[in-house]
Amino acid sequence: MAIHPDLPGLEVTVDVGDEDLLEYDDDDEIDHANPPTLVKHVEAVSGAEFGFAFRFDSEVYPFADNSLAIRYFVDGRNEGGLTYQPRQIRQSRRHIIRGTVRGKGNGRVLQAMMFSELSITEDGLPTNLVGSGKLQDLGTFKIKCYKADIERIAPVKQKSRKSKNSKAPAAGVSAMLGASVPCPSSNVPSTTRTVRKGGPLAIFEFRYRSRAALQALRVIPRTSSPVPLEDHPVDELSQEEMRELLLRQKADRAINGEHRVKKEIKRKHDDLVDDSDVEIVEHPRKKTRTSDRHEVEVVDLCFDD
Repeated sequence: MAIHPDLPGLEVTVDVGDEDLLEYDDDDEIDHANPPTLVKHVEAVSGAEFGFAFRFDSEVYPFADNSLAIRYFVDGRNEGGLTYQPRQIRQSRRHIIRGTVRGKGNGRVLQAMMFSELSITEDGLPTNLVGSGKLQDLGTFKIKCYKADIERIAPVKQKSRKSKNSKAPAAGVSAMLGASVPCPSSNVPSTTRTVRKGGPLAIFEFRYRSRAALQALRVIPRTSSPVPLEDHPVDELSQEEMRELLLRQKADRAINGEHRVKKEIKRKHDDLVDDSDVEIVEHPRKKTRTSDRHEVEVVDLCFDD
């Protein structure tokens, strides 16, 4: 789980199937920009829907009496946001953002966020977007957190608009939006709005890559071939490994000994047998009659009388 040093009491994770993705630390875990950015790596799950999960510990969280506005970005695209009010912050539950909303009124739709295939070079960069100017944000999720106030406003009636299909992500982008699900808003006009106060309190950045790319970046170790017990130094073997090695050696000796005995018996037998007076008589072969019981009939289930 990612916990920003400037915002204790708030945990942010990438969710797939109601489970937190395992996080890997970056060499530059804290980007000391203004504001500081906490950086983590996660392994992308091809074809899976993902979301962002938030947990608050109000006893540690320093701004429990204020609202928190969150904006989330996927590959540099601003996909939306929401606001947690103090009563929600004090609830010890797991909050999850599962998609992005497009449109307004009765034309609103909800689209799930999904991982898609992406070809990655040994440097961890997309092969088809090198030099395109999009590399800085490609393969990243960013969560920006702001202190906010909820202000009352005069109700404004929203006009109904026809739903429009959002543009598909550019080729090679490894996060995409799923099918549109109707998400009509309430007919009651909103009487509040969220007003952010100043710049971000903290930024969480998740760099998602395939397992091969994470290995190429040395974020996780490459899978090594297991070394046979026979090739291990004896002083590095555990008791269980030493017992297994002795059993293998005992079995090998038994097999080799059996082969030597059989070879010796065969040699002595060949020395004793003189086949000069042996006459080979060939008998006519008997013709084997095939029984009807062994015939196989394949039933064609597609045949219609």
